[in-house]
Amino acid sequence: MTEECSQRCYARMTEWENFDEEIRIYEDEKRKVREAMLGLPLSTLRSKFISEMDGLQTDILHWFGSGDCPTEDVSRVLQIIEAMDDVTQMGFTRNAQLWESRKDVFAISVDNVKEIGGRTGLFSVANYEEGMSVMYRNGEPVRGGLCGPELCEDSNDSTLIHFINCKTCKRLDMGCFDKQEGEHG
Repeated sequence: MTEECSQRCYARMTEWENFDEEIRIYEDEKRKVREAMLGLPLSTLRSKFISEMDGLQTDILHWFGSGDCPTEDVSRVLQIIEAMDDVTQMGFTRNAQLWESRKDVFAISVDNVKEIGGRTGLFSVANYEEGMSVMYRNGEPVRGGLCGPELCEDSNDSTLIHFINCKTCKRLDMGCFDKQEGEHG
C-alpha cells in the first residue's frame, strides 16, 4: 500500500463509521491472517474461508480489502485461489504478477487511467478527491463502475445507483462483475 493510499484509505478513516467492519483489519490481525494463510493446509484454509463467508452471508470471497499481496506470497495465494475455484472471488491488487496470473479474480489498482495503455483486464483508478474508485475494463469505463465507500454508481445511468454491495453488482453484472461479451467468470 502506498503512503498516499494508506493515508486516504476510507477503510481506515473514522468519518466512514458505517463502513463494513470486515475490512477494518488492524495490522496485528493482518499479520495473524498472513501467518495462517502461509502455514495452514489448503483444506483447512478452504474450510475456514467457507465458514467465514457463511457467517458474513456472502457467496463472494473478497481478496485484499485492506492491504495487498506481498510478492513473496504470490505463489501461495495462487494455490489458495485455485483451491477456492468453485467460489466467486474478487479483489484488488497492485501486484502485477498476481493480477497477470488471475485477471479473472483481480482488478489491478493504478494511479492514472493512462497507465492502462493497451493492456486488457479490470483496472481500478482511485479518485482520492471524490473518495471513490473508477473501474475500467480494457481501458473503457465499466457499467456501474464508480465505486465509493457507501455507493456504486454509473456515469451514464442514474438508475444503477445502489449501496455498495458486491452481491448486487454480481447479480446486475456491473462494477467489478461487468464482463465484456464472450468473457466468463
